[in-house]
Amino acid sequence: MAVIYTDAFLDPKTGIAKFNSLVTKLNGEFQKTKDDIQAILPGATDIREERQVVSTRTIEEFAANAPNFNDESKFGGSCLYLFQLPSEPHARSRVWVRILAVADPALIESYYNKVLYVSPMGPEHCGVTGLFEGNLRCYAGPLIFEAGGFGTAKFKETAEFGIAPPFFWRDKILPELVKSIAAKLSHSK
Repeated sequence: MAVIYTDAFLDPKTGIAKFNSLVTKLNGEFQKTKDDIQAILPGATDIREERQVVSTRTIEEFAANAPNFNDESKFGGSCLYLFQLPSEPHARSRVWVRILAVADPALIESYYNKVLYVSPMGPEHCGVTGLFEGNLRCYAGPLIFEAGGFGTAKFKETAEFGIAPPFFWRDKILPELVKSIAAKLSHSK
């Protein structure tokens, strides 16, 4: 199995049309994520988005340094959403989505199951990257993505802890975000 990262895929004239179409559709779908955040976390205000432009590797760069999905790889794309929840004095909460790989859906599923699958604690097709402060690493269609988040808000379910601990975000909030993302990806095939 091989994964190829190349800037040539995105060239509008000579690139791979299906890949360009997927990227365009995903960009359009993620514009709606602010509404999703408000649906998952009623009371979220001052929602701001910070995007990292998708970056790719040439075949030569990939061969010289194969990706390690457990690091903060600069290859890929991500969206970070900052917002304020009712119990916060400022916008201190955040969720993010990182695209880790794009390939044929069968290759993505196979690679995920053989190499990346960590723990079955998350939603379907997701694994938890760590037991305490874990993100959810998932696949849907042609993508492997990771979702994470944290904040300083207080929730009635976490009153004994004060602010919501990381495992609350991992177990209660991120699965809802992942469901929203997976739904977007299923519409973008």
